[in-house]
Amino acid sequence: SNEQFNWDGKYWPAKDIVATPTPYNKPHMPIAIASTTDATIQMAGERGYISLSAYLEPASGIKKKADTYARAARAAGRKDPLKNLTVARLIYLSDSVKDAADDLRADINYEMGYQKARGLMRIIKDILPPTAGEIGFDDLLDAGFYYIGDPDSVAKRLQEFYEASGGFGTLLLVTGKDWATREKRHRSLRLFMEHVAPKL
Repeated sequence: SNEQFNWDGKYWPAKDIVATPTPYNKPHMPIAIASTTDATIQMAGERGYISLSAYLEPASGIKKKADTYARAARAAGRKDPLKNLTVARLIYLSDSVKDAADDLRADINYEMGYQKARGLMRIIKDILPPTAGEIGFDDLLDAGFYYIGDPDSVAKRLQEFYEASGGFGTLLLVTGKDWATREKRHRSLRLFMEHVAPKL
């Protein structure tokens, strides 16, 4: 409700304050969950919440999540449940995989230095096949964590990922990273919008 009240404080008086503004969306703002537990995914499907998947989740894990979500959504009478599934991927476009890897390698390896302290590498080690020594950019590239290269090959990989995952509604591009140069990041996004997005 939009109940109003007045405040006559020692330092600040106010008239007709609204402390609980009505949400713009009806009946409430969109709710999203990021979970891998079946119970939470099922609840999200039943209630029509958006389900978020991290870029670390393989297609097989997303498919399992999508199946659980869709079953619960359909049982609750919801139509087209896959439109509420959102997945993230690390995508960077250049002229080739080699050029893209050369643009990113140093910056990603640098970032991994502090990601190790946050515990991310422990999560990645659980997903990767056993490897000797320190995990670096090239290990993650070989394992398929990055969707990098020319627009045609990245579009093909994303289409294969979409099919293997069972489908989803929204693809999130992981951005906000200080990788490569500003100009190259902008070029990557332009290439995505001009050459990859239309194929998806």
